Amino acid sequence: MIKIENQRFIEYFRENFFQGNEIELKDFLENIPKDLSKTLRINTNKISVSDFLKFSELYEGFELEKTAIPNIFYTKKTDNNKYALGNTISHLLWITYIQELRASYSVYELSKWKVDREKYTILDMAASPGGKTTQLAEYYPNSIIVANEFTQNRITQLISNLERIGWNNFCVTNYNWVFFRDLPERFDKVLIDAPCSGEWIGFKAIETIKHWNIKKIKWLSGLQENLLERALVSVKVGWEILYSTCTLNKLENEWIIEYIEKKYPESFRVTYSKRFWPHVEKSGWFFVAKIEKLKSVETNFKKREAKNNKEIKKIDKASLEALSRFQKKYELDLWDSELYVYKSDILAIKRNPDFWELINDLYLTRLGQRIGNIVNWEFTPNYYLARDYELKNAKKIEIKSLDEVYDYLKGKEIETSLELEEKEYLIIAFKDLKIWGWYYSEWKVKNIFPKEWVVK
Repeated sequence: MIKIENQRFIEYFRENFFQGNEIELKDFLENIPKDLSKTLRINTNKISVSDFLKFSELYEGFELEKTAIPNIFYTKKTDNNKYALGNTISHLLWITYIQELRASYSVYELSKWKVDREKYTILDMAASPGGKTTQLAEYYPNSIIVANEFTQNRITQLISNLERIGWNNFCVTNYNWVFFRDLPERFDKVLIDAPCSGEWIGFKAIETIKHWNIKKIKWLSGLQENLLERALVSVKVGWEILYSTCTLNKLENEWIIEYIEKKYPESFRVTYSKRFWPHVEKSGWFFVAKIEKLKSVETNFKKREAKNNKEIKKIDKASLEALSRFQKKYELDLWDSELYVYKSDILAIKRNPDFWELINDLYLTRLGQRIGNIVNWEFTPNYYLARDYELKNAKKIEIKSLDEVYDYLKGKEIETSLELEEKEYLIIAFKDLKIWGWYYSEWKVKNIFPKEWVVK
């Protein structure tokens, strides 16, 4: 077993959490290097837990074990597994999302562990890689979620994970945290999964603990204080902030909250906080605090004008006519979506009255879900449209075997005996699950599954 030898780390935790309890300190230290079982989250807006368990047992073969959260399970590979967890049907269909258990607690605490179908405007202030953002979209399906990421080179991964989810209620921004001080009382809820010293990755890279020191942590705490202060400015009075880190030390957790409390003593109250210990929860370490804003924060900040979203435009008449022809043919219903155009892509975002104001406040890197594109005044649907919307008048092909499913996932076409028009789109299904749209050409159905997800 790897031994924790950083005495500064040991003494800090002994003094602050384990005074007089050497047995528990030893248990804590011994659990740091232990590898954690992978966990997956079931998207209960698409499938019930019981139906997923039946499906998984028959077709995916992983051994699943309950966690404290009803729709999250530990996974263990068995001899029946043909493919890795990230290449399973359920993952590629967004029935499940691979997410560490400790990382899931933020959204659960914010949402009170239930789906809320009211319409809010929610800011995920540090969103990449997108696990918590996808949870927000799942638990607040009718809200507009602003997924902000500070670092430009992390935006691509964020968008990729949001496309997997199959929801159209998000928009992506790329702002430095300072920007949000200039949007006072703009959001109903704010989630801050703050950049931190990353103590939790001790089980992956023991070097993190080896080089742990207070000086580095104090430098990070300045960033965390500013993040929480900006969140307090940007959230509406009476509404909530969820602050979280993947650390256990007080400097990045309680001390951050105490700093803001001293600066704005009457503006908020902590309604809930919890520290997740690796030797207790077996989930990796984590800290969450739920904060309610009680009154406006007095600041000298002035509302900043956002850049004009020139590249994202309301759908034009010609594009709408091309899309309408497709809608009529396949009985596609987009009544709950606002439609925009980015270059040749058609974007659909959940209809929400607050979005009109939001688009004037923020420069958007991306909004909603791509559903297809317009080329030569003709609408061509993509994989996401076939997966996420109902095409009532589309013909269906039933895949009979798991081998056929994975042939598709590897990029293969399929032959069909259906009588089809020269160019026709179909829906493919497997065991009552709608999987993909296919394009018919020369007696074969062309694979339009996203290339970046193709199983190797």
